[in-house]
Amino acid sequence: MTETNDKTVAPQPPVPADSAPVRRRRRGRGACLAGLAIGTLGLAASRLGQLWVAFDVFSQFTLQFAIVTIAFLFGLLMPRAKVLMALVTLVAGVVSISFDSAAACRYWARECGNRIKWTPNTVSPPSSGPNVARIIGA
Repeated sequence: MTETNDKTVAPQPPVPADSAPVRRRRRGRGACLAGLAIGTLGLAASRLGQLWVAFDVFSQFTLQFAIVTIAFLFGLLMPRAKVLMALVTLVAGVVSISFDSAAACRYWARECGNRIKWTPNTVSPPSSGPNVARIIGA
C-alpha cells in the first residue's frame, strides 16, 4: 500500500543575494557600560578625598566600588546574560566581603580572648554628683 502525503509545503520566498543576515541586538551591553562607568567614577571619587575633604566619604567605599567595577567588566566580557553575570559577580563579591570580616572578627576574638576579657554591662554610673566633679577635675 502506498500512502500519499497530503501535506504540501509552502514555497519560501526567494532571499535576495545582496541582503545581509539579521544581526541580533547586543542586550545588556549598555547596562554593563553604565555599571562600569559608575564603578570607575566611584573609584575616582574615593581617590579625590586626598584633594578635597568633602570627598573623603567615598574613600570608605573603595572596596565596594572596586567590586562593582570588576563585576560589570566581567559582565561586559560575557557573550550572553551580561547583566545577570555582572549581578551574580557583584553579589558574590559583597558576600565575600562580609565573610572576610566575620572571619577576621573570629580570628581576633580567638587570639585576644585570653588577654582581653569582655564583660557586658559592668560599668556602673557614679553614685553622686561630687564624685563626678572630682573625677573630671582630677
